[in-house]
Amino acid sequence: MTRRLVILTMLSVLLIGGVACWLSLPTEPVYNGKKLTDWIYCSKTVRYSHNPDGLWFTRRDEEADSAIRAVGTNMFPVILRMLATTDGKFKTRIISFVNGQSIVKYHLHSADEKADAAASAISVLGEPAKLLAPSIFQLGTDSNAKVRVHALRAIESLIYPDREWARSQHALDHLVSSSFFQDPDAQVRRAAFLSFSLLHPPTIEQCF
Repeated sequence: MTRRLVILTMLSVLLIGGVACWLSLPTEPVYNGKKLTDWIYCSKTVRYSHNPDGLWFTRRDEEADSAIRAVGTNMFPVILRMLATTDGKFKTRIISFVNGQSIVKYHLHSADEKADAAASAISVLGEPAKLLAPSIFQLGTDSNAKVRVHALRAIESLIYPDREWARSQHALDHLVSSSFFQDPDAQVRRAAFLSFSLLHPPTIEQCF
């Protein structure tokens, strides 16, 4: 290995480490020595296993799910921050560079990955997550279309476990309906459609 290559490798390691630290800020709750977001990403990861009969099935990380429930409503600021995250062109290039290199194994999560993980954590938290609803509704009116999509993904996680409660939330119904029918962004309308279909599933008569 030439001197120049050694220097370039060291600079790359320093750059990747610095970028990783920069994008990992700010601080957040810690549970059993691990950051909350680490637990959230572990919980989101579905592992595939097979039973003695050779049949494959999926299983969640129960330890990560337990950690999320233990942190409870203290995770709300982190969840909202993850849902409100967007990736500009420069940040997207950095994420692509860091995730694409093989010098240092480190994965930077994109805004969409963060939003998906946050929505999953809402599902894991369960009943206490309903307290987060007003803040998520507010994100659903954000000027950035990506944030509105993220909010609607989170709303799906609120709707699915308890449709009756969701239907009683007029602000939720109004947001989903207006996003579905009126939002100028196609991605937002598609996300709203999924939420709308959960809130107002078609009857058998409407299907024929």
